[in-house]
Amino acid sequence: DHRDLHSFPTRRSSDLKLPGHHLVIKGYLVRLFGLLAENHNYICHYQSRSEIEENLVAEILKYMEDHLADVDRTGLAAFFHFNPDYLNRFLVRMTGENYSSNLRRIRLQRAAEELKHTDKSVNDIIHGLGFSNKGHFNRMFSEMYGMLPGAYRKEQ
Repeated sequence: DHRDLHSFPTRRSSDLKLPGHHLVIKGYLVRLFGLLAENHNYICHYQSRSEIEENLVAEILKYMEDHLADVDRTGLAAFFHFNPDYLNRFLVRMTGENYSSNLRRIRLQRAAEELKHTDKSVNDIIHGLGFSNKGHFNRMFSEMYGMLPGAYRKEQ
């Protein structure tokens, strides 16, 4: 007995739902989550806006530290789904320094660490941190540490 499927009356799925069906579904979901969470200790922690922003700026600065040789403002902003100008304003608000100043400070701190703890040449350090002009680097290093990189290494 072959029946033509087109001859059956069609019903929309909403016609088949009983009143309160959404409450039944919610109840099943609550029971499911209860079973999944059973024997597990979950702690919900509320973060204030300031905590979220502090964590975010720490992540941004960490990303910059991890990518010193090739980070740029546009790429950094894209990675964190920010507009580049907004990223700059956010960094100024949270750190007191714009993107370029933060990057310069982080690079110079890393250069000082490498001068102290490695035997790398100053040129290798400079190029490894993304600086292209040795004279400019020396000038910035002197402003921050009061001496040239070679003298800094000898003092350490």
